[in-house]
Amino acid sequence: MKLQKKLLRQKKKNIGNYRIFYPTELKTSEKQYSIVVVVNASNTAALNYEVCFKRLASWGFIVIGNDDRQAGTGKTDDNGKSINNEKELAGICPLEALKYIYNTMNSDITRVRARFKGTEHQEILHSTDVYMTAWMLWHLQGNEKAKSVFFGDSADITTNANWQDIEKSI
Repeated sequence: MKLQKKLLRQKKKNIGNYRIFYPTELKTSEKQYSIVVVVNASNTAALNYEVCFKRLASWGFIVIGNDDRQAGTGKTDDNGKSINNEKELAGICPLEALKYIYNTMNSDITRVRARFKGTEHQEILHSTDVYMTAWMLWHLQGNEKAKSVFFGDSADITTNANWQDIEKSI
C-alpha cells in the first residue's frame, strides 16, 4: 500500500512538528479510516516512531503524532514547558502497578497485560510494534485473525518466549 506523509511545522519549538501518515488511496476512496493518535509519554518524539507510524498506515490507518518532548511528565504549562521538577521513572511501570491497573479495569472489557523481556523503555514500541498493530487491526477494523495473536488455543503472545507476566480476559 502506498503511503503519504504530511509534516506540519509548528512555530512553537517545544511542540515540534506534527507527523501524519496515511494510505494514499484515502484521497480518492469513499472508505472510512480509523485514526490512531500517538501521544508521547516517555520524552520521545514522534520522529523516533516513524517506522511504527508507517506500519500502521500501511494497514489502513491514519496515524498522527507530534515531536513534543515535554509530555514525558504529562505536566506542562500553556506553552508546553515542563512544570514538573520531580524525578520520575521515565514511564517505566513496575509489575505490581501493572497488576493493579489491570485488576481495577472494568471486567466487561477485553484486556491484556504482558511485559516484553529484555528491552529498554525507548526500544519497546519497535520491539512490540507487531502486537500493537494486531490490537488496532482487531479493535478498529474487526480483523478476527489479528485477535488470534492474543486469544485462542495457540495465541502468539502466550507461545512467544519474549513475553512474560501475561494475563488476559475477553
